[in-house]
Amino acid sequence: GCYGCYGPMETPNTISLSHWWKKLGVKPEELLRVYRTFNAYAEEFREASKREGNE
Repeated sequence: GCYGCYGPMETPNTISLSHWWKKLGVKPEELLRVYRTFNAYAEEFREASKREGNE
């Protein structure tokens, strides 16, 4: 995995990213793990994690 990440790009479209990952067969728990593991403190990933986890 990527553990040296500098975080998401400027203004990432996490709604579209989530949609495509789901369409490719990524399971909900795997999607949450992605948003919560890789630079999870980045606001965009934090918000996507809340949205996908229905928190």
